Amino acid sequence: MTGEYLKDARVALDGQFTSLNVAIEFDDVGGKLFEQITGSNVKKRLAIILDDNVYSAPVIQERSLEEELRSLAV
Repeated sequence: MTGEYLKDARVALDGQFTSLNVAIEFDDVGGKLFEQITGSNVKKRLAIILDDNVYSAPVIQERSLEEELRSLAV
């Protein structure tokens, strides 16, 4: 999946201001695609890459719905 489906991505603090997260917002097509990707790759790593640098690679715990994609641990 490429950045063509992203509406926004940025570093954000969690709700308790204790850790950094990557906040991601997809367009409609990207949200459905991400849901399919996470559903097919549970217990595998998801690399978040920008300018050829891996910024985060959390393990996918479960299929993620677009509404749930507000944060991935950095």
